[in-house]
Amino acid sequence: NVIAGQATIGLEIVEALPDVAHIAVPLSGGGLFAGVAFAARSANRAIRMTGVTMARGAAMHASLAAGRPVLVEELDTLADSL
Repeated sequence: NVIAGQATIGLEIVEALPDVAHIAVPLSGGGLFAGVAFAARSANRAIRMTGVTMARGAAMHASLAAGRPVLVEELDTLADSL
């Protein structure tokens, strides 16, 4: 349900910018990215998606590199909501 709700952001982007070619989405646990990507790419498969994470606590990057979820030390950053 959460991912489906977050998909509305992807729909809003595509409706507001019908020619959008690339969307950058902040990563934390991946739910926001999953929802936005699902909706945007359902509307237009050519849209490129990039997940953006902070360097000072990049849990998604470390987890993908390890092939499993891992914990990382999260340090203070401007992007404190991530």
